[in-house]
Amino acid sequence: MAIPSRQIGWSDDSNLLQNILKQLSRLTQVVASTVVPPPIPAIIILGTGIGSTMRCGNGNDASSLYSTVSGGFINTASGQYSFVGGGRTNTASGPISTVSGGHCNTASDPISTVSGGYCNAASGPISTVSGGYVNTASGDRSTV
Repeated sequence: MAIPSRQIGWSDDSNLLQNILKQLSRLTQVVASTVVPPPIPAIIILGTGIGSTMRCGNGNDASSLYSTVSGGFINTASGQYSFVGGGRTNTASGPISTVSGGHCNTASDPISTVSGGYCNAASGPISTVSGGYVNTASGDRSTV
């Protein structure tokens, strides 16, 4: 087993990030040298937030602390610990918010959830929209 390299004068976090970047570089070289069917390679990509991830899809963004976008097209998980499962143009911007899928859905308050459907919004704290078409749960602990 190789001894990990360490830059003198760098913090532990900087050294860790450097080693992660080296491993990702090696991984992308391996993936680039194999035949991957278009349009989406099946690898996990680090998001821009600490501990955030994105897997597959196109134009997705996981930008907050431990946020995740699993797939789909132009989905955003910008709240801390937020999750978007897939679909198209969905946004989980509240802390601990979830949009499972669908199109044009938004979970914007803490612990809000939209399970799917079209243009639904869970905009109250601890609110839930189970699906459907253009529904809004805006009150505290509301459900549609």
